[in-house]
Amino acid sequence: MASNRRTYTIAFVGIITVVLTIFIFFMATSEWVDIKWLGLMFTLLAECTLFGGMLLIEKTTNLSFGLLLRSGVYSLLTIYFVLATACSVVFMNMDRNHTKLFITIQVIIIGMVAIMLLLIVAWGKKVAEQNDETQTAVSKLQGLADRVLILQQNVRYAAYAPGLTKAYEGIRYCDNSIVVPTDNIIANQVMQLEAVLEQAEQNGDKQVLTIVDQIILLTKQRAAEAKRFKMGGI
Repeated sequence: MASNRRTYTIAFVGIITVVLTIFIFFMATSEWVDIKWLGLMFTLLAECTLFGGMLLIEKTTNLSFGLLLRSGVYSLLTIYFVLATACSVVFMNMDRNHTKLFITIQVIIIGMVAIMLLLIVAWGKKVAEQNDETQTAVSKLQGLADRVLILQQNVRYAAYAPGLTKAYEGIRYCDNSIVVPTDNIIANQVMQLEAVLEQAEQNGDKQVLTIVDQIILLTKQRAAEAKRFKMGGI
């Protein structure tokens, strides 16, 4: 509901701004030469870009990178609006008609803003992807740790409690800021541990302890792997 109100407000203010701009330009201009029309055109383009961009950002706030883009894009579009409008006003009030120079400056401003906008969007998506990876890693590791904890707290498996505790702590204290291939191997080992413990009497202590030791070893391997990923070694 709040988002819809903001959207309607932005659209309303944008329409009013465009109408007022057209009214002021026609009232303040007595002689309509090429530079005057071009000045009005680029000013209206800047206004439509500003308010259109703001509306677009409102639509992307539900995306994972929407909130990251809001402040950067708002600032960039505002700067573009100010520069484009100021440039139009200055050239429209010059004694000489510098049409080519005016168009060149406006195109340069648009080009620079477009490049910066692409950089901001790319940065926002990259940060969002990193956040998604972190959330995935946290959720996955927490789930594995909880499964091992359930086994550790089961009185049926009290004989394996020390090893299960070490396995639980190894998973729990893993670096959960990144997803690495070893995560899948650990998940498979936890699944095997659950299956083996269900038939612990038939399988024997050795098989259970072997899997527990393997999980502990994998958590150490994961720590080194995560470090290499962060350093760009893989």
